[in-house]
Amino acid sequence: MKLSIRWTLIFGFLGLIWGTHIITTTSSFVTSQKVLNRHAKDIMKNIAQLAMEQSQNHLAHAHSAASLTKRLLSADVVSSSDEQIRVLERYFYNQLSIYPYFAGIYMGTPDGNFYDVRRSDIHSPGGFRTKIIVHRDNARQTNLIWYDSEFNRLSTSSDPEDQYDPRKRPWYQKAFLKKQIVWTNPYIFFTSKKPGITIAGPFYDSAHQLKGIVGVDIEIDQLSTFIGSLKIGKNGQAFLMNRNRDMIAFPDLAKLKFEEAGQQTGVRLVKIDELDDKLSQKAYASAGFSYDAEGLIILDKSEFATFQHDGKVYHAMFTPFSTPEWPWVIGVYLPEDDYLGDIKKNRMHSILITVIISVFAAVLGLWLAKRVTDPIAALSRSAKSIQREDFDSVIDVRSAYREIQETADSFTAMQSAIRESQKKLIAYRDQLENRVKEQTADLQHANATLRVEIEQRQESDRALFESEDRYQTILDSIEEGYFEVDLKGNFMFVNDAMCRIMAGSTSQLTGINNRQYTTPQTAKKIFGFFNQIYKSGTPGQINSVTVRTLDDKKKTLELAVSSMANADGRAIGFRGVARDISQRIQGEREKKKLENQLHQAQRMKAIGTLAGGIAHDFNNLLMGIQGNVSLLMIEIDDSNPQYDSLKAIEQCVDSGASLTKQLLGYARGGKYVVSVININATLKRTCELFARTNKDIEIMHDYQEDIWPVEADQGQIDQVLFNLYVNARQAMVKRKEIHIKTENITLKKGFTQTHGVEPGEYVKISIRDTGAGMDKEVKEHIFEPFFTTRKMGRGTGLGLASAFGIIKNHNGIITAESEVNKGATLFIYLPSSRKTFQKDTDFKAEALLYGTETILVADDENYILESVKNMLEDLGYSVVTASDGMEAVEFYERHVNEIDLVILDMIMPKMGGVETFDTIRAKNPNLKAIFCSGYNLNSFAQEFLERGSAGFIQKPFKMTRLSQMVRDILDA
Repeated sequence: MKLSIRWTLIFGFLGLIWGTHIITTTSSFVTSQKVLNRHAKDIMKNIAQLAMEQSQNHLAHAHSAASLTKRLLSADVVSSSDEQIRVLERYFYNQLSIYPYFAGIYMGTPDGNFYDVRRSDIHSPGGFRTKIIVHRDNARQTNLIWYDSEFNRLSTSSDPEDQYDPRKRPWYQKAFLKKQIVWTNPYIFFTSKKPGITIAGPFYDSAHQLKGIVGVDIEIDQLSTFIGSLKIGKNGQAFLMNRNRDMIAFPDLAKLKFEEAGQQTGVRLVKIDELDDKLSQKAYASAGFSYDAEGLIILDKSEFATFQHDGKVYHAMFTPFSTPEWPWVIGVYLPEDDYLGDIKKNRMHSILITVIISVFAAVLGLWLAKRVTDPIAALSRSAKSIQREDFDSVIDVRSAYREIQETADSFTAMQSAIRESQKKLIAYRDQLENRVKEQTADLQHANATLRVEIEQRQESDRALFESEDRYQTILDSIEEGYFEVDLKGNFMFVNDAMCRIMAGSTSQLTGINNRQYTTPQTAKKIFGFFNQIYKSGTPGQINSVTVRTLDDKKKTLELAVSSMANADGRAIGFRGVARDISQRIQGEREKKKLENQLHQAQRMKAIGTLAGGIAHDFNNLLMGIQGNVSLLMIEIDDSNPQYDSLKAIEQCVDSGASLTKQLLGYARGGKYVVSVININATLKRTCELFARTNKDIEIMHDYQEDIWPVEADQGQIDQVLFNLYVNARQAMVKRKEIHIKTENITLKKGFTQTHGVEPGEYVKISIRDTGAGMDKEVKEHIFEPFFTTRKMGRGTGLGLASAFGIIKNHNGIITAESEVNKGATLFIYLPSSRKTFQKDTDFKAEALLYGTETILVADDENYILESVKNMLEDLGYSVVTASDGMEAVEFYERHVNEIDLVILDMIMPKMGGVETFDTIRAKNPNLKAIFCSGYNLNSFAQEFLERGSAGFIQKPFKMTRLSQMVRDILDA
């Protein structure tokens, strides 16, 4: 690149003069500016910390309200039952009264019910509105109730058009997936049009089944008011945004809303790049953020940046929130002049003096340079005019220097010579262009005439083709079959859809009579139908006609038929449309079958819940009896006359416990000890035991080799098999045979979805007897508890019921097939496992083990609490008791270094065993604990073991079992 002489001289003079002054003047300013910049960063950090603390304080009350509501709903202190809805509604109203920035509090359940109380000024200033959505008897009902500020009812109404479903809302789905309290991203509330955020959390029943999800809507417009009141220099400002660039708080609250064009309710939080504030947008753009795969801002620590606006320099800082629940970013910007203005003024005085001194020297240097550069610039313009073929412009160059003047005169002479040659070339070019135009006009006229003739011929051919093809195209494109028959019923024309219905080609169907693809009865029916149309001339319709296709399949068709006439109006045949409704009819049958199976499953689930509750309470009663019997048996000798009576009581307790195991098995109360078992080996062992006492029954086997392993509770599977053996024995009178078969099988979704399990690989067990069988009515009730066809004293009605619950709890399927006088077959499907078979473990001998440690026992039943306490004290331990979880936590906090072991009941008021365990373990991560319950909660016990607990014991338990478990845990 060549340099300009003019600018080289000018900048050389100016650079030499101005450079020295600028370096000297700015050195002192830069030093002081760095100090004040650091001070400005500290100010912005303090502002960000203050805004963060204010936001956390504002939202902390909502977290407490949601946690309290969860605990109350889980413990049924308040609930969504019909009796407690008013209590729940009053509780929600109290929360809104206590916290004025709560917009609403609500609860959604897994079955779609919804209970919502929120502020509403529609009927009364400062009033409230309750919305209740319930589903009963497959019907949905939405009720709206309005109250004044004192919660006095003003009016009620219903909304049958309401389609709100809490299970589809983001707050419900997020809390359901994470199983903990969650926060939504801030958004604009639909009712109040104010910015807000929602906190939601799930709550569970005593068996850890989801009961519902409670949510709280919090208005956060106060954060904008707080941020607007902050003083950041003279002209600084702060704002709050989400990591997805939604603005959360801004001094001007009206600018937070953004209305979507063309949408009635499209009001949302404005994005930072949509905000009506240029300074905030430039501050955000200056940070140069990176984004993750979901488009969220990546920010781990405070980031600083600078930008310019209206000629002023601004400093900006962005700081992330320290709380992970709120992925927010605080932005602060501050004009540099707020703290550097005075320094800049002093600097301008110094620069002004420097400029005055330098101007005089600069003017003198420029005058000298101009005398050299002006003639050279004129020569440059003259050369460029020749390059542009501008030979008429003549530039007069005058210079005091001889060399420059001679060069200018030579350029002028060369320009004149080129101008004369250019005029001659232009004349030749004009003559050639005129000849080309004349020839082109003649060719264009000939082409236009030929093009018109070709287009006319193409239009005629196209019209003829479309006329012939239109009719055939329409008929072939419709989905219904179209046909034309003569008066004798022979096909004359069919479209493609009719060919697909009858499974033949056009040539195969043409000429076929309706008697060839229908039964005599159907042919007679069709003849009468067509005859009626022939006589009346009125079109008709047949809703159902059964035909046999050319590939020998039956199909059900729906026909719409009208007559065809010739030009004289005489009928010559019939035309009609046929629709294949075979799949629709089959679907209606399948739908009815699935509805019956669903109703049966719902009835079994309700009965199971009742059975589980009865078994739990009965186990607690048995625990009280067992504990006292164990204490008495230790104190007396086996020669005492009362010892046999106590032993008999203990046997009764064992029998009662076995009964509740069957009830809990039906209620799907959990698996005890899960291991990988071989079903073939299990069947062989149980059959041998059963055969020893039933030698009159012949048992036949058909076991598949290489049977897949299954993960199951060995004891419960044994119980299921023995129950089935006993049922088979009682059903057989004459020929007594039991046929047992196993096989590996893969179940498809069409079969498993009606039973609520996943498709895949299963092990199938078939147990068939040669008994009297069952009718349809008996078969529908065989898995219900206490249902039996035996005489009084021959059965409890819990055998198949407990088998049903146990198999369902193993994620399996149990079904039955039977006909009267043809025996019955029970089918069991257990999901296969990829694990290998395990060896059986030995059981410990029953013996009392003693100790001297201190144990904390918590149970809400006083008679159980006293019984366990006495048993442990007789074993040598020091025992302290608590009647609920909260009392246990309070005592443990005071004596944390004195307690060696805690024994917790799973279900207690105020605070259950799980929550109590988590609270205590937070203070002592090495906590040793035993959980106990009347429910079969061993599947949960496995979870607690993984979380750091020590063991689980089922009520009722004997003193020997208790002593061994306590000792195992303390010695571990």
